[in-house]
Amino acid sequence: MPEIFVEGGHRLRGELYVQGSKNAVLPILAAAVLPEGETVLTRVPVIGDVAVSLEILSALGVSVSFADGRLTLCADSLCSAEVPQELGARMRSSVLFLGSLLGRRQEVRTAFPGGCAIGSRPVGLHLSVLRQLGAEIFSEGDRLCGRVEQFTGGTVTLPSPSVGATEQALLAAVSAAGETLLRGAAREPEVQILCDFLCACGAKIRGQGTGEIRVTPAPLHGCHFEIPGDRIAAGTYLAAAAATSGDVTVRGIFPAQLRSSLAVFRRLGCLVDEGEDWVRLIREGALRPVSRLETEPYPGFPTDMQPLILPLLALASGESRLWENLFENRLGLAGELNRMGADIEVHDRLAVIHGVESLAGCPVAAHDLRGGAGLLVAALAARGDSHITGRKYMERGYEEPERNLAALGAVIRCSGESGQRRGKREEARWRNSDR
Repeated sequence: MPEIFVEGGHRLRGELYVQGSKNAVLPILAAAVLPEGETVLTRVPVIGDVAVSLEILSALGVSVSFADGRLTLCADSLCSAEVPQELGARMRSSVLFLGSLLGRRQEVRTAFPGGCAIGSRPVGLHLSVLRQLGAEIFSEGDRLCGRVEQFTGGTVTLPSPSVGATEQALLAAVSAAGETLLRGAAREPEVQILCDFLCACGAKIRGQGTGEIRVTPAPLHGCHFEIPGDRIAAGTYLAAAAATSGDVTVRGIFPAQLRSSLAVFRRLGCLVDEGEDWVRLIREGALRPVSRLETEPYPGFPTDMQPLILPLLALASGESRLWENLFENRLGLAGELNRMGADIEVHDRLAVIHGVESLAGCPVAAHDLRGGAGLLVAALAARGDSHITGRKYMERGYEEPERNLAALGAVIRCSGESGQRRGKREEARWRNSDR
């Protein structure tokens, strides 16, 4: 099992161009079964969840060619509506193939979705929106199944602004007969990016970025589309700079998408500057505590950033309080940070953090994607050496994190096959494969 070895205490300085967005590309890959003709995506990150999605698309009969971040897809030869059990169970976003395959093939079979163990994340909202559009959804053993003659447009109401359920509704609505009004929609940038992709394919969508989205279906065709930068990956490298008294500029992102996170960095005492497509963070003094911080749906402070800010609060002089309002198991990182010398008390969804002067390197284990990234942030700041197991979780969402951090001055390495070599091997599997 690959491990990450970090020698802490080195200040990070420099610039990097951030990868394409994991949370944006995955629903777009689920949508790729819908258009006729060739679709070309650029700036596609070489990460584990993308690899699984390409395996699913290939199994469905979609032709796939992937090289140097450029992904070419064509679903004209789509021959199946069954997502292989082993693949569907490996990631959460596999559930999005329900809506797109029902729209394209009028039937679907897939596994109950997998992913990180950060909470129950039930699929009930996904199934509800599909049923509201006329689909019959049922289970057969450990399989989720569905069928529909054709989706019927209408009003779909979400009781809470779920990103995944909003994306599910959009994937179904573009194939419906008649207009769909989606109420209670999530406003996250990734939802807006999916809308932009579907519009590039010919769909008529209005209201993205608000709580009400209207979808008027139209024939879908292939397009060329660039995946925007990953706001959470950008936040990760900024957190690493804050942890190490660093000076790091992240390019290739929209700072407005990071507004709530940048506000937290400023509350911590960091200097933050931003331009049209870049953010620079400098930490010169001690980190300051944050008396109250809560995760919220966009545009509030994102739950994916919470594990990256927690190590910084652990090093802030004074008491901080952090509420995790979205996922019940996402404060599990506190136990690993306490092994490194942090003083964090967890009471249900509240973390009370008493800042310590420093953390100490030691063996720790990642149990989910963002928690693993949070351990990286902590290890970079710690005195001495750390080694982190569970790198497989980070591979799901980060492209070559060790190489990127080393380029900024970190002393870091990965045992076994390097992330860069593994990524190149994954790309080589799909290069000109035309599967």
